[in-house]
Amino acid sequence: MRTLLYRFDDAEAFALLKSQTTARGPVTVRVDCQDNDMFLRVTLTRQEDDPPEITVVFALPLLAVDGKLEEFLLDLLGDASGCRIFAEAGDTHGWGFTYSFGSVDFSGWRTCTVNAQNPSEYWGEREKDGTPGVVLPVQLFKLGLLMSESCRAIDIGLGKLSVTGDVRLAPPGIA
Repeated sequence: MRTLLYRFDDAEAFALLKSQTTARGPVTVRVDCQDNDMFLRVTLTRQEDDPPEITVVFALPLLAVDGKLEEFLLDLLGDASGCRIFAEAGDTHGWGFTYSFGSVDFSGWRTCTVNAQNPSEYWGEREKDGTPGVVLPVQLFKLGLLMSESCRAIDIGLGKLSVTGDVRLAPPGIA
């Protein structure tokens, strides 16, 4: 079963975190539409004085997911830029981790998936109490785009972020 978490159809609901975005030039975020489906279009062109890796970070409205999570699915309009897409989350222990949706090496719409029980990276303080992996519920709080030095520009569309499995949405504030 697929449960919708976020529909990226309101630019004001997904704030660009300027304190964590390293682009020196303007990042354009606007709502666009294709076949009656609205999505968030993100565009950026590398500036001369930009750092080698540019990160663009959006705040996700707080929402916790509990139950038997299987996969997170991100509907994405790709531009073949090679930009990498990731989400940051925390679990009930307050442990932080990153889900990597991979590289945007395609053009057009695609659903990118990641195993909800197997983050690509753990970070922050983790206690060594023998608890393996992610301890539910999980709360997503950031979505990011990472441009490598070879990436000159991005023009990406964010559609929907969903989760599969027998899940329920819980009040935010778990971490």
